[in-house]
Amino acid sequence: MRCPDCGVRVEAVPFARPRARHTRDFEDLTAFLAQQMAKAPIALLLRVRWDTVGRIVERVVSDHLDERRLEGLV
Repeated sequence: MRCPDCGVRVEAVPFARPRARHTRDFEDLTAFLAQQMAKAPIALLLRVRWDTVGRIVERVVSDHLDERRLEGLV
């Protein structure tokens, strides 16, 4: 949001990830589709750029990936 007195102010919202231009639901759908098909058809289907699909997948994976998943692995 842009305030005439204090300038640009960024606030977190529950329906979007940080630095995201799409909602969580849209990004989750994109990441699910990326498990099933290539980026180019996803980009056509969802009307986003091919590289946008890649950035969305990176955000979703980093959001859901458990850093401790390999602890205790021998």
